[in-house]
Amino acid sequence: MKIFLNNQYLDAQDAKISIWDAGFLFGEGIFTTFRLYNGIPADLKTHWLRLKEQTAELCIDLPLGFEQTKIVLQELVELNNLQNSDARARITITRGGDETHPVPVAPQTTLQPTALCAVHAISAEMDDEISQGLNAITLGAEFVRGNSPHLKTMNHLAAVLGLRQARAQGCSEAIILDSTNRITEGAMSNIFLVNSSGLCTPKNDGRILNGCTRKMVLSLAGKNGMTCLEKDLHQNDLMNADEVFLCNSVRQIMPIIQIDSQSIGQGKPGPVTQTISQLYSQNIKQLISGY
Repeated sequence: MKIFLNNQYLDAQDAKISIWDAGFLFGEGIFTTFRLYNGIPADLKTHWLRLKEQTAELCIDLPLGFEQTKIVLQELVELNNLQNSDARARITITRGGDETHPVPVAPQTTLQPTALCAVHAISAEMDDEISQGLNAITLGAEFVRGNSPHLKTMNHLAAVLGLRQARAQGCSEAIILDSTNRITEGAMSNIFLVNSSGLCTPKNDGRILNGCTRKMVLSLAGKNGMTCLEKDLHQNDLMNADEVFLCNSVRQIMPIIQIDSQSIGQGKPGPVTQTISQLYSQNIKQLISGY
C-alpha cells in the first residue's frame, strides 16, 4: 500500500513520523475522512474547506492546497490500483514537532506540520448490508467527544471505545447521549430521526461535529421540500421515532432498524430514509460527473 507523507509517496511500512510529533504525543491535529467513487472524491472541496478552517482554529498552517490535494489523491488512487473501486480516504494534518519543542507551545511558524494521506478499498458488500438496516446501541455521557466536539481532532478515543462496545454487542454503531439524555451524535456519524414533527436532527450548537454529510442531507432535504428541524432531542424521542438513520461520508445513509434490542418503527428502513438515500445517491452522481 502506498501512502503520501510530507510530500513523499511511500510504502506504508516505510512511512515514519517524528516521535516528537504533537499528533502522536498530544492528539493535536485535524483529520477528514471521505469516500472515493471509482477513484473520484465526490465532495472533496467541502472536506478540504473544513480541514482548512479547523486547522486554522488550532493555529496549524494547512500544508496542502486544494489543487495539490486533488493531485495527491489521484496519484494514490493510481499507485494503489483503485481506479475501479470505491475507497476510504483519510487526510490527517498534525502540528508536527521536533526534540527542541517536546511540548508544542512555540509559535505556529516554528514547527512544520505533518501531512498524511492514505486510501484503501472498502468492501463491495458494505452498501448492500447497510441498505437492509443496521442495529445500534445507546451509550452515556462518558462517550461524548472531548472539549472541542465541533472539531474533527485526533482525540477520537471516546468514539473508538464507543464503536468497539457497539461491535462487541453485535451492533454497527453507538448513539451517544449526554448527561441529560440529550442525543448528540453517533460515535462515527451524525443522526437524524423521523417522528410526528417530520425530519429532525440534533441542533448544531457546538456540541456535535457538523459533518459534511449532515450538511449535505440538510441541503438536499430543503431543496426537495422536506423541512428538517434542528432541535434538542432526547432518548425518548429516539426510542419512539418512526425512523432513525445515521450518516457519514464513507457509509453514506445508514438506516437504523433496532436500538438497544428494540425495533424502530416497522423494523425496516422507512420511506423518508429511503428518499433521503436516493437523493443522496443522485447528488453524488452529479458531483462525480462534474469533478
